[in-house]
Amino acid sequence: DTTVQEKAIAHPTDSRLLEVARAKIARLAKRAGLKLKMTHEREGQSLRRRAGGYAHAKQFKRLRQVVRRQRTILGVLLREVQRKMTTLAQSVQD
Repeated sequence: DTTVQEKAIAHPTDSRLLEVARAKIARLAKRAGLKLKMTHEREGQSLRRRAGGYAHAKQFKRLRQVVRRQRTILGVLLREVQRKMTTLAQSVQD
């Protein structure tokens, strides 16, 4: 008889992964010299904390709302960085 050990698998919808991605994108944009409108640092940390609390309390509807907001922020940051990278590349070519 064997016992199954659970693995520490992070799912793509995990709040922590979204927060890590947001932080890395903001950091890399800063290193590249891009001036972002907002990095959403405070809101990102706050959402991460709330998600942990909601998951612990088994309040999954609220958790989904928080994760959706985190995904939205991540998308906004990605699009802004892509826009600024293309304008930066075009100005370098000129």
